[in-house]
Amino acid sequence: MSIVANSHQVKDLLNKSKIMVNPLLRGFLEDEEYFSLFEKAILDPTEENKDRVEEVFKSHYEKIRLESYLKSLIRYYSIDFDKKVRKIRGRFTLSLDNPIGFFESFKDLIVDENAEDFDSEPENKTLRDEVDNELLVQALDVLTESQYKILDLIYIKNLSKTEIANLINSSPQNISQIHKKAIKKLKKSIAGENIKNRRSV
Repeated sequence: MSIVANSHQVKDLLNKSKIMVNPLLRGFLEDEEYFSLFEKAILDPTEENKDRVEEVFKSHYEKIRLESYLKSLIRYYSIDFDKKVRKIRGRFTLSLDNPIGFFESFKDLIVDENAEDFDSEPENKTLRDEVDNELLVQALDVLTESQYKILDLIYIKNLSKTEIANLINSSPQNISQIHKKAIKKLKKSIAGENIKNRRSV
């Protein structure tokens, strides 16, 4: 088996293989820092280098799992929240449509501004509003104001890192770093609480 001589050959090897088809592996290798460690392990396959790649991949995998969990929670509670809003809105509309005499209803007496305020109410929801998991709620309190704001903008407002960077006069790289640190802090906090709970049982 020939020895891979440089980074170009490493990339060629990846492109020709089916590794990059896997979203998890592709996301891992698209990170410059992780790819550098992977490349080092390929070019210089010592036990230390291979162990280092395995270590950071496990960390990456756990982070992805936490992000997926967070997204799933938010999506679930967002859907639940929207259902409640639609249900309330339906009842509200029915009550407004009830006639009060001379073919007139309460809705006819209400200015449009009130309806706009009601419709815009869901837009004011925050990350804490959408999370009902006790451990995650506690973990969110550990975040700095900046970290919480970034998560809120990503998961609730659905903004990209570039959009957030433009919004707060920062760079996408800085937003990405804050996001990574926030997720790491959440993971550490949740893991710590799980250990405490197991010990108390």
